[in-house]
Amino acid sequence: MRTEKSNIYRSESGFTLIELLTIIGIVGILASLSLTSLKVYKSDAGYSVAEKTLMDARIALEAGITATESGPDTVPLYVQKVQGALQNAGATELLPGMRLPYNVKFQVEHDNECDMLACQAELIQVDHCHSNEFIRWVRFGDGSEFQFDNVAGGDCT
Repeated sequence: MRTEKSNIYRSESGFTLIELLTIIGIVGILASLSLTSLKVYKSDAGYSVAEKTLMDARIALEAGITATESGPDTVPLYVQKVQGALQNAGATELLPGMRLPYNVKFQVEHDNECDMLACQAELIQVDHCHSNEFIRWVRFGDGSEFQFDNVAGGDCT
């Protein structure tokens, strides 16, 4: 003769299909939010690299200007997208010891004959490839300086 076991011992454990689909949906939403946040943090980190590169370039520029009595020769607009030392002789003389980090588009220009307000004596612009912004610094012939932070539209093309 057989005896019936109680339902207490025969109960099944686990998730129902509805519970499982709910958990998968919540995990998907959290993953999409974290990817959006990661993109913002990556862009901010890229802009921080651009700010640091500009600061280094300004220090090198002052060293290059004071290194010679007559100042460095005029450097037409020079653009470099390669990591490492500057590849242009005039830019190297203007910015001694300057090295560029990875994923940076760097632009520099110097006019040795500019000595009035109406002309631009120096220009440095740094774009980071992972940021949607760039930073630009300009000095005019009379010595006035302007720095344009968080300018929209930076890229490495």
